Amino acid sequence: MTSIPLLVTMGYQVYLSLKGWQIVLCRVVSLGELEVTEGGSAILPCDMSLPSLDDAIYLVVWFLEPNKKPIYTFDARGKPLSMGRRWSEVVSFGLRADFRFSLHGQIPSKGHLIINGTTLADEGIYRCRVDFKNSPARHFRVQLNVTVPPSEPKITDESGREIRSSKLGPLKKKQWAVLQCHVTGGKPSPEVEWYTNGQRYASSTSQEMHNDLQLENGILNDQQPDANTLLRQQRIIVREIRIGPLNRSHQDAQFTCRASNSVYSAPKTKTVVLDIQLPPLKVDISKVETRFVAGESSEIRCQTFGSRPAASISWWKDNVRLSDSSYKVFDDEKGNLTTSIYRANFTKEDNGRTLTCRASNRLLEASAIEDFLRLDVQFAPIATLRLGPTFKADSIKEGDDVYFECSIQANPDVTRLVWKHEDRTLVYNTSAKIIMSNQSLVLRGLTRQRSGHYKCVGVNARGEGSSNLVALTVRYTPVCRYPLRNIRGAERGEFMNLSCSVDALPLPLKYRWALNTTRGWRDIIAGSPGGSSATMGPPESLSNCSVLNQTADSIQVSCSSNDDGGLKQTFQLQAMDVMTGQPQLTLQSDSVAEFWLTDLEPGSTFMLYLYAVNVKGLSQPVVLPVSTLKEAAKRTVPPLTDPFSGRVAGAVAMGTGAGLLLVSTVVVAACIRCRKRRNDSAMTMTSLTALAEQDQYHQQNQGHRSNGINHQSPKSSRQTHKNGELVNETSTECFANQNDDRSAGFYPRLTRVPAPPYVANSSKNNCLKLPPDYVAEMSEVPESCV
Repeated sequence: MTSIPLLVTMGYQVYLSLKGWQIVLCRVVSLGELEVTEGGSAILPCDMSLPSLDDAIYLVVWFLEPNKKPIYTFDARGKPLSMGRRWSEVVSFGLRADFRFSLHGQIPSKGHLIINGTTLADEGIYRCRVDFKNSPARHFRVQLNVTVPPSEPKITDESGREIRSSKLGPLKKKQWAVLQCHVTGGKPSPEVEWYTNGQRYASSTSQEMHNDLQLENGILNDQQPDANTLLRQQRIIVREIRIGPLNRSHQDAQFTCRASNSVYSAPKTKTVVLDIQLPPLKVDISKVETRFVAGESSEIRCQTFGSRPAASISWWKDNVRLSDSSYKVFDDEKGNLTTSIYRANFTKEDNGRTLTCRASNRLLEASAIEDFLRLDVQFAPIATLRLGPTFKADSIKEGDDVYFECSIQANPDVTRLVWKHEDRTLVYNTSAKIIMSNQSLVLRGLTRQRSGHYKCVGVNARGEGSSNLVALTVRYTPVCRYPLRNIRGAERGEFMNLSCSVDALPLPLKYRWALNTTRGWRDIIAGSPGGSSATMGPPESLSNCSVLNQTADSIQVSCSSNDDGGLKQTFQLQAMDVMTGQPQLTLQSDSVAEFWLTDLEPGSTFMLYLYAVNVKGLSQPVVLPVSTLKEAAKRTVPPLTDPFSGRVAGAVAMGTGAGLLLVSTVVVAACIRCRKRRNDSAMTMTSLTALAEQDQYHQQNQGHRSNGINHQSPKSSRQTHKNGELVNETSTECFANQNDDRSAGFYPRLTRVPAPPYVANSSKNNCLKLPPDYVAEMSEVPESCV
């Protein structure tokens, strides 16, 4: 179908359309206008609504006036719209154009020609023609305006040097700053303005320069234009501002050049910030702590602001610069505030010194400012003790007077001064000839007891400080260390060591021994300094006695052995039935103090007496009450958990008291029952040797359990039997003082203690034989027991 324009009237253009042999009139709607930014997508509308429901769209054709040739077609003749064929003019659009439409059911409404990547060459009047099956063709015209944005603004200084960074500087105070903004191109011509802090900067001048350039198919060319080229003028707009004289208020001021030529696109902008060299305004040490403690870590802050660029901070102590590694410097985001943190560990030597924080601008001379802090470092007293300078330490003797001087450094001042002799506090005592004055100690009329180490201790709010030790040595003539009469007993043929202990300073050069006989004193031998002696005696009592195992007919007991008295020791156990008052058995062990009592009656209670024995005698007994379980119960008892067994300390404590009281009670009960049991078969107890064999038999069949024996350090206590009594020989072991380590002595005393009960091997009766001292103290004793 061919359309021939006939006339234009009242905004409409009338076309004569030849369709076959018919003449059809067409109409064109009023002209629309569309603006798009270069490089964007243009959407050109086209009315595709049907004149009537029985009509249909055959063809949609797009023209770019004044050209008569189509640039885009959509052909739906003889097919549904969804299957319409599209064609695009290669030179104009190529693949940049596309036609789309919307349907309401099967009825079309609007169509759009979409042009992507628009260029200035796409600008013009576009006409859309819609051909219907029955109705006249419809035309729709739209004006497409392509806006070309200007180039990015370029800012230069007065010399024409481009400012590529966001900052201009460093600038100096009182100078002028000149900024020029260059904007190239743009359609329509852009408006170029300066803004500062969001407000238009009025003081500016503007000039324009023009460059004539040709655009051939979107490509610039410097040839002369002809009929097939489009001439485009590129203008360069330069707008200049002058700022000054510069001062601190211009620091960080922002100046923005803005170029805009369309309300539909964002303006192009470029901003610079003024950077001015400025000295620091103020520096301040944060006095978080008014006092510091020696040896404790402290943190001190120093802040300065106003310097551009950021200030340099240094720390000084009494005009001596501190190492940079001792502090750290931080700048805020804007660089206006600078903080330095100094971490210090002050000593007492820092007390009273001056700490200075200095801030300066490294680009400006004479810009340094500073703040200082007088250090108050507190510390515990530091004391130094010395003997009076007029005395010689190696020539002081009994009866002399001496004094000590104590020098103290402290902050705060000491509140108390303490004097000590061998860690014992001295007090002012004129009668004891101890005088304290200020920081001096005076000792008058020295005795040898004043020898030893002295020190002074200063006390303040931060603690106390002890001085060095100063030794005072008082020389004196020889004296006996133990001026007591010493009586020693020994068996015939026994070897015995005697010692003579003497205190003297300086040490004695010679000793003399004498024997007091019925004929008077007699010299024995010239003694040489040195030697010590030791004495053999009965063993020490057992300890840690406890029940290891407990059944209805057996009990296992274990003890720890102690000092053997210098001789080989064995161990004995005597068991007595508390209910019947009868002795049950005696066991002996040669190696360890561990016993297994078997063939016992269930539910019986016994009192066990345990001894250590050597040729010198028996130890004090350890009394241990135990019980067998009833027939129905059998259990294994861990050490120290038996209801009758306590700790060893309790057993030993009750050994002499409760044990002997119980023995006396049992003896009386046993003797009262002696006559009633004369006709009964006598209970014959085995001798110690037979019992030892029996114990060995039980060890072989029951499996003798041996615990480790804890041998404690030997004591000086010894026990022997004399005339049916147990004699405890207690000697005190002595050593020479630090000035005389050549001798040691023993000074024994005799102590009478009750002897342990023992069982006689007699078929006459089962009475318990006691020493005469016990029998004499009993009120009613059966004749058979006497």
